[in-house]
Amino acid sequence: MAAVMEVDNPEPLKNGAKEVNGEDALAKAAAEKENLETTTVEDIKDFIKLLERAVTAGDARLVVRPVRGLAYIRKNLNVAVVRRVIRGVCINKDDKIYFAQFVGDLTVDDSTMDDSKKSPYGSVFQKLANTIHKQGTMIPEVNVYLHLLVLIHLLDNGKNAEALACADTLMGKVISNTRRTMDPLAARVYFLYARAYEVNGRLSSLRRFLLCRLRTSTLRQDEEGQATLINALLRSYIQDNLYDQAEKLVGKLSYPESVHNNHLARFQYYLGRIKATKLDYSEAHQHLLQASRKVPTHGAIGFKQTVSSASYSVVAVRDLFICACLSLSV
Repeated sequence: MAAVMEVDNPEPLKNGAKEVNGEDALAKAAAEKENLETTTVEDIKDFIKLLERAVTAGDARLVVRPVRGLAYIRKNLNVAVVRRVIRGVCINKDDKIYFAQFVGDLTVDDSTMDDSKKSPYGSVFQKLANTIHKQGTMIPEVNVYLHLLVLIHLLDNGKNAEALACADTLMGKVISNTRRTMDPLAARVYFLYARAYEVNGRLSSLRRFLLCRLRTSTLRQDEEGQATLINALLRSYIQDNLYDQAEKLVGKLSYPESVHNNHLARFQYYLGRIKATKLDYSEAHQHLLQASRKVPTHGAIGFKQTVSSASYSVVAVRDLFICACLSLSV
């Protein structure tokens, strides 16, 4: 009988082991998620410190790193991270009320929570929050950076109506500030502002405004802003099949060559599209090749596929056109 009992017992133990392993896996996944959120919050805090230092020193070059770091932050950005950052750096109640309409309730009652569950970010951000507020008002560059985080979160989660409202407010803050330290942030704002209107089907309504901002950026010699605005205008024209207007725009300006390769890749792609519609297939192919070479090695998979598809199509049409001309001459 004892032998029989030993045979019957292993099955419950096996199921119990599976349940324990499942709980351990869930706990491990939750811990990894928490660590990732903590790392992302710390990175954002470092970028905010760098923005404050850039404003104090009046050095716009220090702003470039936080702006380019948005690409990395975006991969790990979620509503919990955004709430922690805003809750930590916003002192004014009005700022918290404004951001709460996009990311949810920002009030946390720590008095009703266990010590192990209280958020440590209030104390971590306290000194930084006092530093980035001048006379009770947040530094405009930091305010714009927080808006960018919120706008990116809204766009990535398909909240298009909220993204449009946030983008309009954000653009107003950029226009009202003319400091050089705002220029790198403004270039990113232009891109996301146009994107917010595009996902809402209203990109064509921005052309007059984008042209005005392009004139301003040109007068200020803001090359990042010029590159971003030119690409946004070309995208708007091409979406509505206004290739003549796009060609005229390209012919009347000089594209800044010292900007980031991401801007150059988009510009070369749009030039390839324009040249292809003008039946200049060899020139179009050259522009598309340049676009493929400017694309970052890692990431931008969708853009790479689009450029490759357009390049193959141009080559195929060019070869067919040459074959047709040769057959007619014979």
